[in-house]
Amino acid sequence: MRDVDVVIAATSSAETLLGRDDVENLMKARRNRPLLLIDLSVPRNIDPAVGGLENVALYNIDDLESLARGGVQARERELTACHQIIEAHVTALIEKLRAESERRYLSDRSCRSSRPHHLAVESGPLLQAI
Repeated sequence: MRDVDVVIAATSSAETLLGRDDVENLMKARRNRPLLLIDLSVPRNIDPAVGGLENVALYNIDDLESLARGGVQARERELTACHQIIEAHVTALIEKLRAESERRYLSDRSCRSSRPHHLAVESGPLLQAI
């Protein structure tokens, strides 16, 4: 194990398989290079005291569950912010579409009121050409 950086324990053993003394000796052989230990076993197979050693990070299944739960909560908070951003953009779009619709309505009304005059002026030369 002196050449590995990550150890994952996942056994059904009821005994501690990796004790503090074992890891202390291992860290000396590794020249204190960082070591990540993940204990997925129930009951635990790595002595919890190992986590107190310098350059050793020990996580168990409960730690991983807690990290995952924290991630879910962070995403839920971000989701609330996303909903607020979307609502603001939808409101702005609806207002823009209303303004555009009103502008077109007024423009169409303006064109309709002047259209008969334009048609009369334009249709005179057109009819003469036919």
